[in-house]
Amino acid sequence: MDKEIKEQLKQILSLTDDKLLLKFAKSYASKDEAFAKALIETFMPCDNTLDYKKMVDNCFLHRKKGRARRYGSSLDWVAIRRDIKHFLKQLEHLRKHQEGATAAENALLLLEVLADKFESDHVYEDYNYQNSNFGNEQALAIVSDVIVNDKDVPHAQKLDMVERLRQLATASTYKSYLSNSIDNAIDTASSHLLAPEDLLNEIDNRILSATYSSDKTKYVKWKINLLYEMGRDKDAEAVIKQNLDLEDISIMRYEQLMDDHLYDKAIALCKKKITNVPGGWKARYWYEKLLEIGRRMDDKKIISEAARWLFFHVTEKQEDYYHTFHECFSEDEWPANRDKLFSESKGKVDAGTLFKFFEEERLFQLMYQHLLTLPTASSSAYYGYQNSGGERLALFSRYARYFSEKQQKEIVDDSVKVIRSNAKFASERQFYAQIAEGIYLLSKSCEWGGQQARTLVAQILRDNPMKSALKEELGKYDYWHGSLL
Repeated sequence: MDKEIKEQLKQILSLTDDKLLLKFAKSYASKDEAFAKALIETFMPCDNTLDYKKMVDNCFLHRKKGRARRYGSSLDWVAIRRDIKHFLKQLEHLRKHQEGATAAENALLLLEVLADKFESDHVYEDYNYQNSNFGNEQALAIVSDVIVNDKDVPHAQKLDMVERLRQLATASTYKSYLSNSIDNAIDTASSHLLAPEDLLNEIDNRILSATYSSDKTKYVKWKINLLYEMGRDKDAEAVIKQNLDLEDISIMRYEQLMDDHLYDKAIALCKKKITNVPGGWKARYWYEKLLEIGRRMDDKKIISEAARWLFFHVTEKQEDYYHTFHECFSEDEWPANRDKLFSESKGKVDAGTLFKFFEEERLFQLMYQHLLTLPTASSSAYYGYQNSGGERLALFSRYARYFSEKQQKEIVDDSVKVIRSNAKFASERQFYAQIAEGIYLLSKSCEWGGQQARTLVAQILRDNPMKSALKEELGKYDYWHGSLL
């Protein structure tokens, strides 16, 4: 080739984008068979004489330009990620062309070098969870695929690969930073490579070394299922009984007992779990199971015990549990048990829910007595009582029709005093809004409430002529037909 053309070619290649070169090579190769064959021969990665160790090392030669930060990374991980991606494509090509052992060995090599470079370069100082895959997941997938599916790779070599994976699993890079399911890959490999007894020993080691209960649960479940597969049912059941402190294993035991209709033992298990978890969602789960057993046995005592606890602790299904509790008693038994339930509801069940049950049971005197205990101060909007009459006025406006005229007058007059006092000292729009809301609730509660609301509005407007914001808030409601505003 002419020297001048060589120089021009060198200059052009240095200025040309990689993507444009690739596009040109593909296009030219499709037209020129000799050029296509030359490309294949030059870049075919199936030659086992290639120095893969050097290729991996070359991936990590890129350094950031300019001065490195004191604690930041000095390697150019964007360029490194690009080279790793290219290297992995070569390994995937090897795998497809029956060079599984070479592909897996070099994928492991990449994982090992990556762990070392990642930690020594302090990349974790700027660790970004969204960019945690530096090719590690793809490399691990290649190794796992070869161990599980490649019949041409010797068993001993596969075991050696698993041992290298164990070493990688202990590296801080993979334990703390890079997303990589090495433990899952080891488990999958072990299940394919080890004889059942050896696999049991391996699982026992994993149980002993498990740091978290979720990990221990996973391996205990695996051991139980393996024992059942081996026909060692008694041993499997013994493992279940030994690990009832694990929630999922207790659930497994419960399902066994229910399938075998051993209801008394299932009840005992539920009560033991409830004793060990004094409250919260775990206790809820076991009370729901207790209710399930009670219904299966048609045992009213068990049903009432479970439904009563759930009534007090599960807000979204209180009405269902109330009615379930009700169904456990005869018509003569119900009043005493209902009254006891209501007396124990103070502080456990919100007033709005209780008033629904009072209305259903037509216990209007009890409703009124409970109303008198409710606060008249405005509460947060979360509870829906952001008015100057508080929770008492909010519920009174909804249920006033069930009270006598004397009772209505008593609540209305007390509410008027509270609202009038609040209006006297209010100086901000948020408090004006509460006053307006309180008067509106008063106006729609009963006839006496409507009369007092209209009088109160007129008085507040007369006493506060300069408070335009207060007038605006009061004007948002229609307290009667026609308006003074």
